Amino acid sequence: MSIRRQNLPNASEGWSLNPQPHSQRILLATIWTPIILIIGALCLWLIHSEERLFVDEWSVQVVDQSQTPLAGIRVSESCADYTVDWRAGGDFFTNAQGEVKFPRYSMRATHFYWAVAPILSRIDQGFHASSGLYAMVSVSDPRMANGSDSCHCHNEECRRGPMHSVIQVALRASRIGRSN
Repeated sequence: MSIRRQNLPNASEGWSLNPQPHSQRILLATIWTPIILIIGALCLWLIHSEERLFVDEWSVQVVDQSQTPLAGIRVSESCADYTVDWRAGGDFFTNAQGEVKFPRYSMRATHFYWAVAPILSRIDQGFHASSGLYAMVSVSDPRMANGSDSCHCHNEECRRGPMHSVIQVALRASRIGRSN
């Protein structure tokens, strides 16, 4: 702003602050209004949360070499999304039909988190950093012989919808429950 001498109608001469001309105020409003709106919209988007699916529901049936379902067998699931440094998993036992269901794994976080987490993961892991999603189910029962099959999925394969796998195992002991 500049100071200029101004003639006042009912007063003696004095000094006043000269406001910006009308055209300059309109120009500034024209420039700053979209910028402020864009920044505001970006801030709202960053704090809005979104749920991301990592691994969908996964059902597994465990059978022996003659395709007979095995009950009471421990099956493990291990999941990791290395891009955002997320891990999950668990152990379940098969039911009378030799089946077990693992839940779907998802997470709700802000867009800010989804934007920053991959960067922080890279910084934290350094040269050892990986990216992408990997999930695996396998028989982890100590009564099974080594070399049992396992099933896995990568990235979008894990998110396409409920998955079903059949794992054939070799028996180590004869006291494993069989379903009829």
